Amino acid sequence: MRLILRHTVALFLSLTTLVATGQKAQDNQETSNDSTDTEKVWKPTFTLGSGVLTYYGDLSKGFRINRPSNSQFAFRLGVEQKVTDYLDAELYLLYGNVAANERSLNFNRNFSTSITAGGVQVKYNFHHLLKENRTAEPYIGVGFEVLEFNAKTDLYDEYGNTYHYWDDGTIRNLPQTQENQNRAIRIQRDYEYETDVRELYSEQLGYYDNFAFAIPVSAGMSINLTSRFRFDFGATYHFTFTDKLDGSTPSLWSEPKGDSQNDQLLYVGAGLSFNLNKDKTPKSGPKKDPYANDDPFVADVQDDLDQDGIVNLWDQCPNTPVGIPVDEKGCAVDTDGDGVPDYKDEELNTPQNSPVDSLGVALSDEQLAEMARQFNDTTGNYSPIDNETYTVDVTAIRTQRTRNVRDRSYAVKIGEFDESIPDELINEILSLPDVETFDKNGTIIVALGDYSSIAKATEKRGELKQQGIDSEGVISRDKLGNVKDIADAGTGSTSGSQGGSAGRSGGTSGSDGEKARSLEGKTVDKNRTVYRVQIGAFSKKPNRRTLSKVPDLVSFKGKDGLIRAYAGEFTNYKKAAELKIEMIQKGYDGAYVVALRGGDRITLQEAKATVVQDDLGVPKDRKLTEEEKESNLRFKVQIGAFKKEVPTATLEKYMQLDNLEQKQQPNGVTKYVAGDFKSYEAAKAFKDELRKQGFDGAFVVGEWKGQIFSAEKAIELSK
Repeated sequence: MRLILRHTVALFLSLTTLVATGQKAQDNQETSNDSTDTEKVWKPTFTLGSGVLTYYGDLSKGFRINRPSNSQFAFRLGVEQKVTDYLDAELYLLYGNVAANERSLNFNRNFSTSITAGGVQVKYNFHHLLKENRTAEPYIGVGFEVLEFNAKTDLYDEYGNTYHYWDDGTIRNLPQTQENQNRAIRIQRDYEYETDVRELYSEQLGYYDNFAFAIPVSAGMSINLTSRFRFDFGATYHFTFTDKLDGSTPSLWSEPKGDSQNDQLLYVGAGLSFNLNKDKTPKSGPKKDPYANDDPFVADVQDDLDQDGIVNLWDQCPNTPVGIPVDEKGCAVDTDGDGVPDYKDEELNTPQNSPVDSLGVALSDEQLAEMARQFNDTTGNYSPIDNETYTVDVTAIRTQRTRNVRDRSYAVKIGEFDESIPDELINEILSLPDVETFDKNGTIIVALGDYSSIAKATEKRGELKQQGIDSEGVISRDKLGNVKDIADAGTGSTSGSQGGSAGRSGGTSGSDGEKARSLEGKTVDKNRTVYRVQIGAFSKKPNRRTLSKVPDLVSFKGKDGLIRAYAGEFTNYKKAAELKIEMIQKGYDGAYVVALRGGDRITLQEAKATVVQDDLGVPKDRKLTEEEKESNLRFKVQIGAFKKEVPTATLEKYMQLDNLEQKQQPNGVTKYVAGDFKSYEAAKAFKDELRKQGFDGAFVVGEWKGQIFSAEKAIELSK
């Protein structure tokens, strides 16, 4: 029998190994699968549990049962494999012990046996009746198993005395007779089951097998704790095919007789399950745009949104521009530690602890003193200037002058509209020079200019009339932003707020509550191209304070209900592009340039809007000759770059080098380089030497006819 059980355990381990091997092969197949669909791959679930095992048989029916009871601890190990959504196949091992003790006036019996069972069962989880993403899942199951038992009984105490049960309820070392009444000694059971029942009753029952088959029937509940862990509890009733678990059969005892029914077992327990399931994700094919969902909690922590090699969970700078070198924290490299990353830094080796501007250039003593004077100003000399620091790669603007704040200013009113401006007039308004919009109690007023007196505004109104641009009058605006119509400002027109028609050349009453459309007709130069920067489209009216730093702000509501805000007014695309970058740096991420010509919106291609890039003058249609390389191509080591004057301490350090050169670049940046080499290897060796001398930011660059560019391009040209 032990051989059969040994084979059962071996079969269990073999099947477990086979399942694991099959899953490994399945993993390999998943790795090479190019499917872009996500599907569920079922993998094994391992369960370890414990509970109590209870015996039901001849010694547990209608008799007085002594303690310890016939329920004892048992342990269970299982490997489960999902077959379908609603069926699971499980291979399991069960080990425990059962015992029973009978006491009566006429007869006393006891036994204990270990139970080792192994089998397979199929479980149904009611998938058809439950929701998909459930936490609790009931199940029922049925299977087939083989179990081994080895019943033993307790007949002797620890000293070898046989138990004799007397009528007075005591246990003594001698049989109950008159002669032994005073000689018998009371003894106690030691509950050591030392006698093999099969050998004890071999003459009556024969030498029977100590294994049997059984049908397990299960029911229980599974609780999904996480995607991998599950808590199970339930009960399994084992219908065995033997009546010899307890060694009691009808033929063995005359009184009391055992019944002819088979002995049964009940296991009630709980366990913790761990599964190897995972979602099968595509290994190739198009990737989902990580920015497609604006919910910041949707992105998985293992994603790398900025593609810098540092996953989101550990990335302290999650929006690093693509291609920028980063450190171990995912932040752009800042060699000199001045707070401005290298890709924006115009002075890569700023002295430690030196105050810098937004471009990483150290501030001189004069600049710091000027800033202190502005901060502590009590004279009003600096009031028209707002100090602002920008990180703008193109413009390098550090201060922005705003219009002087006056008690009252004046402008030429050219239109007034209820709630929104007609779509056909929007582009025409944007094409006008120096245009602004104001909100007066829900009415949008379009005005031109900003003048200190009514006379100047009236003069401008006359100029517009000569250009074919109709106007409605002059408005005034105080420093709090309140707008008021001026009743009579010349040219014979009346206040637009009064609905007068004089001075409206060709003006008609519009629909949808529109008060005036004096912009109809020939109002703008058809050949003039204007560039503006759209900084946003808002579903609600934006706060004027939020947009207070936007230059030449124009905003109005269209028929789609959105309020669009525009900044600047340029006839040069490069200037508009610079303002766009400035607006993006200020937080208007969606800013972009729009082009208008003659009151119509046109594409940037139609406007021929391009930014001319600096050209080194290197021949592009052929390789360089050896003579050209010898004369014009060099490798040097750059040790500094400055937009403004070099700090005194830094310059003194540079002057220690014998071969220092100062290179003025077309973009206004002055670069300081040292050395003069014909090969990259020689320049690299010199760079390493300079770094040992304390020039930590030194790096190799190329030079062509005095223009500095990247070493990579110089290496390519030298081939």
